[in-house]
Amino acid sequence: MTINFVENNIGTARTFSIVNVWKKPIAIFPDFINDQDYCRNFFDLGNNIAGSGNDGFTIIDQSVLNRQLSIANNRFSLISESKEDLLKYYEKFLSKIDEDTDYKNLTNVSAYGINIQIELPLKTDVNSFLSAAVLKPNLQMKVSNLEYVINLQDGDYLNIVINAMPGSSTTLLAMINHHHSKETSLLSIDELISEIDVSIEKIKNFVINPLLN
Repeated sequence: MTINFVENNIGTARTFSIVNVWKKPIAIFPDFINDQDYCRNFFDLGNNIAGSGNDGFTIIDQSVLNRQLSIANNRFSLISESKEDLLKYYEKFLSKIDEDTDYKNLTNVSAYGINIQIELPLKTDVNSFLSAAVLKPNLQMKVSNLEYVINLQDGDYLNIVINAMPGSSTTLLAMINHHHSKETSLLSIDELISEIDVSIEKIKNFVINPLLN
């Protein structure tokens, strides 16, 4: 998915994810983890592996690098390679949870995050770009990565980690977590669509545009 951040700069959103932190630890798993066909086909192609471990229950798509659903007693996360796919799989997850009232009644959220990983080509190498962005001109230093937090309204904030794309010294890779510190129920699909759009705008306005201008 391409996102126009500023004129003549096009970034590629490599992954989208949502993370929910449960208000209280949940001692049970949803019923669908026992449905082998559902789990095997959760990410469409039937090439999924699913299982439980110390970190909870996970479904991984073996055919696509960045597709994974994880359910633990303290959190839920879903990651995919595009906004459209994240929404599709989140809706698929919600439809099963709606059938499982015992589990759904426990899914109160204390905080959640919208995470977007962005790839942005530069005209110079990333180290020089970051050094020019954050250092005074007379300092003989190089910045190879950058981590910082931007506080927003209502207790929300952006966690930003920026470094060079592996294998490309002139491509910037930004991993951004838009954290929401508020209690809620599971987001509906419409709410998630709205939250992702808000996150994209905040990333443009508070992260990418200030870096590039």
